[in-house]
Order: sequence, then C-alpha cells, then structure tokens
Amino acid sequence: MANILCIETATEICSIAIKGVDGTLHLAESKESFSHTRSSTLFISEVLDSAGLLMNELDAIAISSGPGSYTGLRVGASLAKGICYSLDLPLISISTLESIASATRNAYPDKNLLHIPMVDARRMEVYTAGYDAVGALIHPLEAKILDKSSYLDHLDQYEKLVFSGNGSAKFAEIVDHPAFIFTDLVCSASWMVALAVKKYDKQEFIDAAYYKPEYLKAPNITQSKKKLF
Repeated sequence: MANILCIETATEICSIAIKGVDGTLHLAESKESFSHTRSSTLFISEVLDSAGLLMNELDAIAISSGPGSYTGLRVGASLAKGICYSLDLPLISISTLESIASATRNAYPDKNLLHIPMVDARRMEVYTAGYDAVGALIHPLEAKILDKSSYLDHLDQYEKLVFSGNGSAKFAEIVDHPAFIFTDLVCSASWMVALAVKKYDKQEFIDAAYYKPEYLKAPNITQSKKKLF
C-alpha cells in the first residue's frame, strides 16, 4: 500500500492521518478551534513516528480541498504544496464533503439513502452536496441557506436523508422529521484515506503548482473600525 499522508484543515478541526505498512490507521487531530498553524506540522511528525515512517518514505500527499474555512484551507494548501515541492511528491485532492459523506455511507449502508454533508458557512448557510449509497454525486456542491422546508422535496425519491458535518447541527435545531437522520460525524483525515488510495491507484494527481482550494465564496473580511491615523 502506498504511504499517503492525509491533511484535513477545511474546518475548525486540524487532522492528519496515514495508514502504516500493516494497514493500521495512525491519526492525530485536535478539535480546538483553528489550531492548524500550530498543530499541523507537529501532528505530521506524530503520525509518521507512530507509523514508523520517514518523510522520504511518503508516496503522495492528500489534501482536503474544501469548501470550508478560508484560513484553514490556505494553511492546508500551503503545507501540502511545501511537502510536495520539497520531496517531489504527487498531490491528491479530496473533496471535504465527499470525505464526510464516505463516513456516513459506512455508518448507514442502506441503499435508498441520500447522504448530505454540511460544512458551516455562518448564520443559516452551509456548503453542501448530496451523494447516493455508492458515492455518486447526486446534488452538486452549493452554498445553501437552510430553512424548515429544506430537503423535504428529496423524500419523494429517498427513504431517508443522512446529515453530517459541522453545519448539520444548526439544521437539526430547526427541523424535526422522522426521515431525517442527524449524525455527529464531522471532518477527519481518517475519512480521506480510502478515497486517497483509490485516486493514487488510478494516478489521479493534480499539479501542486496550480492547486487552489474550493473556497466557493470569497472570504468574509470585515473592515477594521480602528483609525490608523
């Protein structure tokens, strides 16, 4: 099996994972809000030590490409590119939403389910998409404003809808429907590993020089009220 270092910084969670040569998953992550800059390089050293690997034994880098936090995505992109450049490694891009949906498919394997991962985009807006039981993209990536009627029209086609990600909690606060399943599954580099291996085997690499995260929207930057002069 290829040694693929997986980097997840798309949300408030900083998460690094790799599978060792024996197939054991080695994971280091922090749910402390936006500790990416401080924690990411330390976590890389930690998982490599745990797996008994050296940096020069890596075969590829996988990056969670968003959508998500503008700052978090930039930190992850810079880190992934730096490693790829220095070690001449290929870069694999994994959709953040697809990664979360893969985890809910494992937890809820029934065929007639629609998996809807959500990444918080502030207020009642989320970044989201829809995946079927085999991981096919059914509803494309979008920024969606949630209300009490959201997704009810999908029940004509699917028995139940499975919601996940850090944006699903606020949707759970405004709806109560027996066909809606809300999980506590959020971003983790551990969900990326299987997807990264598939892409590596197919040689689905991207050019690190031209890689840009999927920001979806411009960063929310407010103007300082402090007078400079």
